[in-house]
Amino acid sequence: MPRERSPITRRKALAAGLSAAIGSVALPRQWFMESVESTESVERPAWPMERHDPARTGDTQADGPTEKPAVAWQTTFEDTDSSFRGPVCSEEQIYLSTYDKLLAVDAETGERQWQTNRLGTLPWTDGLHPWNDGTLSIRAPPALSNDRLFIVSGTTRTVLYAIDPADGSPLWGYETNFSPDETLVTDTTVYFSSLGEPLVAVDATAGLERWKTEAGTGVHPQAYAQGYVVGPVLGQDGQFGAVEASSGSVEWTRDIDNSDLSRGPCITNDTVYCGVGTLCALNVDNGSIRWRRTVAEPDFDLRPVSDGSTVYLTLSGRDQVLALDGQTGDVQWRRQIHGLLGGRTATLANKTLYISLEHGVAALDTETGAERFRVQVGEDHVSTSIDASVLAGSTLYVVLDQTLYAFTDQS
Repeated sequence: MPRERSPITRRKALAAGLSAAIGSVALPRQWFMESVESTESVERPAWPMERHDPARTGDTQADGPTEKPAVAWQTTFEDTDSSFRGPVCSEEQIYLSTYDKLLAVDAETGERQWQTNRLGTLPWTDGLHPWNDGTLSIRAPPALSNDRLFIVSGTTRTVLYAIDPADGSPLWGYETNFSPDETLVTDTTVYFSSLGEPLVAVDATAGLERWKTEAGTGVHPQAYAQGYVVGPVLGQDGQFGAVEASSGSVEWTRDIDNSDLSRGPCITNDTVYCGVGTLCALNVDNGSIRWRRTVAEPDFDLRPVSDGSTVYLTLSGRDQVLALDGQTGDVQWRRQIHGLLGGRTATLANKTLYISLEHGVAALDTETGAERFRVQVGEDHVSTSIDASVLAGSTLYVVLDQTLYAFTDQS
């Protein structure tokens, strides 16, 4: 049976109260300068956030299944009628969310550990904002970092929550009067923004504001590496840029067609890969263009993943998977795969590329594009809600509608 969430402890309440007392007033930069440096890598085995890490590489060195795997377990959530987002996972638990629900599942058994559809009225908002009763309205998939699970919830006003992943109880909340359309979590800082609003950096441990730009300046925080946060420039159509992660100051901007529509850059080996229709390789230090490659229609949002030497793309409209040389942009191989789902990214693990299909998942050899295996589940209908597969340890987790599957080698 799922565990009940523990109440907010005095320690948690005090931490949350301190965060609220600070409010939207930025603390002196020197309070955080010693610990502001983040890392783009994550501990393994885990898949703590969208595309695995803050650099959005989609790459893990774990040894996932290379031959047709067996279903270790599957769990169907019959009390949920909406699509799941995620999953993300630690070594022990898997975390899933819908628009109004957050839950945790045991990684070895699939047993539900806890779930909640509200986090309670936070100490500093009790009685002040009747619209904010703690009922969840989750804006994006959850993310894990340093024993905290982060979600953004709210409509007119929004709260960035840090949650205890063991039981789902809130540790702190940072309230804002706008609804973020981008959130990026590193090991030290959470960044978020929205069109026409500031870019905000919040300390991931205490929930205190590190810094905030002026409204409409900065970038949509989509990826982090080497001290830079990158994404489309706020309020500037067709511009992509980078800001210093420690201060929010703009480092560079670059004109890229339709870059304001981009939602999927990744960073590896000093290079940012991004674009809509045309994939661009940019120098992360100064934004200079290393190469361009047109691979899809002008309005097709590209969401690359990379192992450092090769960039991989799934093009659902063309039913194609591409591998491009990371240094030159030359096509290394192209594979026709029917049934690709749009808006999903691939998962990389030790020379294997896992891609989401209408009925399951397929695995390709990263060097040749040859199909290693294909697993089909739920063949009685075509799913439109399968999310990106994720890998933790040697287990591949796939969400298909309301069912979570765990696949492992049959040996």
